[in-house]
Amino acid sequence: MPARRKKPRSGAVSLPHTIDPNAAGIDIGATEIYIAVPADRDPHPVRRFATFTEDLIAAADWLKRCGIKTVAMESTGVYWIPLFQILEARGLKVCLVNARHVKNVPGRKCDVCDCQWLQHLHSAGLLRASFRPSSQVCAVSSLVRYRDSPGAEAVPEPQAELKRKPRRNEMSFDLRTQLHRIFAVDLTEIPGINTLTAYALFTEVGRDLSAFRNVAAFTSWMGLCPDNRVSGGKILHARTRKVNNRVARALRMAAQALSRSHG
Repeated sequence: MPARRKKPRSGAVSLPHTIDPNAAGIDIGATEIYIAVPADRDPHPVRRFATFTEDLIAAADWLKRCGIKTVAMESTGVYWIPLFQILEARGLKVCLVNARHVKNVPGRKCDVCDCQWLQHLHSAGLLRASFRPSSQVCAVSSLVRYRDSPGAEAVPEPQAELKRKPRRNEMSFDLRTQLHRIFAVDLTEIPGINTLTAYALFTEVGRDLSAFRNVAAFTSWMGLCPDNRVSGGKILHARTRKVNNRVARALRMAAQALSRSHG
């Protein structure tokens, strides 16, 4: 007679191994966001919030009440920026993840499943945060990007004088002064790098490159190295990734100019 199987004791739940039990996952959309916390932190561990400022603040308050210390979210579009700034100001560690590196469970595509999958991966330590410069660098980068955008000069005629785009020389002088004040370095004294390339480097990355493990990681972030995919000892794909990176574009221009110089 076969032995009877023992019934599991009431309340005994088999939980997956977690490295960080205080991790949450966030799926961000244009009009609503879904947040998943560990099941033991709230009777309703998955909640939906709107994307107005008061709703984002309410989401941050709920995460703090649940004892969450780190969250993971995908860097899709620009919808993540307001919530990122609010959570960072609350002292939460935000892991900004490249959407290409996060694969959902096949056949279970929905917002609730996405945030739960992010929470599971983040709690298990399987997500790598994308590079995010300091707040000072982000502020300078926003100003420089706006100056270079085509819409910077598209203002009504009565306001043209007030919002006039400065001439190249005066903008360069002001930008050089501000960068010297923030980063405490004179960009014209960097050997082998012209002023334009130095501007792009400092306004996008800043002085601290410790977020990158090595030179290979930095060049990969810029999209300047092959994206090798190897299977069975054979290289299946070796082309560089298409990355819209201002630093890489400035370095390419500098290398092209250097190759044509006769000095």
